[in-house]
Amino acid sequence: MSLGEKLFKLRKQAGYSQETVAEKVGVTRQTISKWENDQALPEMIKGKLLAELYGVTYDSLASEITGTRTIAAAADPTPDIDWTNAWNRRYPVLTHYHDDPKSHIMRSQVFGLYDDIQRELGLSELDTFLVMRDMVCERYRQYTRNRGKPN
Repeated sequence: MSLGEKLFKLRKQAGYSQETVAEKVGVTRQTISKWENDQALPEMIKGKLLAELYGVTYDSLASEITGTRTIAAAADPTPDIDWTNAWNRRYPVLTHYHDDPKSHIMRSQVFGLYDDIQRELGLSELDTFLVMRDMVCERYRQYTRNRGKPN
């Protein structure tokens, strides 16, 4: 059962509307809808609030199938979720960037960087993924902070 399916089921069992949950968690009704349709994932603090609201543990909420996986396993970027298909409606670039021959060169460079991070820092696969993800997110935060400012 996906997280969205669990959130929908728990909300219905609790007898709440999307508007009510949104108000209690501090987000919009549209955000609740996106979470329930697996179009977005709640940030950790919102996930904890949802778990408290529905009277379940955060671990059971974050697990793929309640009670059978750990939080670390839920964070593992395995083929459980096809992120390209999950995001292609919102970000069409994910459906077609693979066609650009330059992307194959850059993919090799990214894979090489991933391997370098893992080897040089002595990290596990999951830790390497999380470190690389954090680096990419930091770069994007720099971009968004500096957008519109002269270089």
